[in-house]
Amino acid sequence: MSEQQNRLFAIVADVGGTHIRFGALPRPGAQIQCIETFDCADFAQLETAIDHYLALLSPQQTTNDGPQVICLALPGDAQTDPIQLVNAPWNAHIERLAKHHRCQVLAVNDFSAQAHAIATFTDSELQWLRPPTGSVAGLNRAIFGPGTGLGVAALLPGGQVVESEGGHISFAPQTEQQQQLLEVLWQLYPRISAERLISGPGLANIYRGLSLMDGQDRQLKPEQITTQALTGDSRCRAAIELFTQIFGSLCGDLALTLGAKGGVYLSGGLLSGLGELFDSNSFLENFDNKGRYREYCQQMPIARVLSPQPGLVGAARYAELNVRHAG
Repeated sequence: MSEQQNRLFAIVADVGGTHIRFGALPRPGAQIQCIETFDCADFAQLETAIDHYLALLSPQQTTNDGPQVICLALPGDAQTDPIQLVNAPWNAHIERLAKHHRCQVLAVNDFSAQAHAIATFTDSELQWLRPPTGSVAGLNRAIFGPGTGLGVAALLPGGQVVESEGGHISFAPQTEQQQQLLEVLWQLYPRISAERLISGPGLANIYRGLSLMDGQDRQLKPEQITTQALTGDSRCRAAIELFTQIFGSLCGDLALTLGAKGGVYLSGGLLSGLGELFDSNSFLENFDNKGRYREYCQQMPIARVLSPQPGLVGAARYAELNVRHAG
């Protein structure tokens, strides 16, 4: 038992479509240490990235036996093995990893991990667009986030997490402009899901769609759209405004579906990148625009997540809840 206690408790990883983030958890309940971020494109497979991170840790941090558990927050169906990662270049072979590292390997959907993190957020890690007006105990909470893809998950009052692929529901236009956008994007894709618009690539699709509506076909990367919007480019600003409207409407739909009266949390790297370009008033108006259920939606607290590593925090929480204890 003493050997187990001296062994590093967990390595946690948050795997995205563009980046993979790692952290070390010395023991359950401890602060995550040794956080590192790498480009997924720099590694041929997930195993290589894990080995690279472990090699960076000092012998005192890992000991000869390595970690007790490796917990991976992954963009895909974490109930399968191997796991086909959505928007990421690898597969995750859970049993093979466990044998290679001689430890327990846990896998959790990336936004299910972020849902686990909800209970850990402090006031300083949240920016309330609409703060709660009373107790949210006993109420469902949900977290949505655009990054390389679009994550959706919920946290129930008892601590259970509802895993979801809500990012792949169909886009439902709410205005004539959005209907025109849908029609021009049908020229590019046979089906327009929410993620086709509400994600980093989705913002690029919106920009391209607006240019097609103007009789052109111009393309920019998401970061170029953000940069040029800050310098006053009208089409880039229009793309971000349309993104915000669609994101607000979508989040309202998902919040209704999940009954998230305990709170809606907005995460994802794209929102961080938009910064002040994100119009919270426009988001809220479109979130609440649900006809007879406007008042229902207006009762839902909404916050932007400022925590820098919600995926790692959620993976650590999942590991603490699910690790097998020796003895």
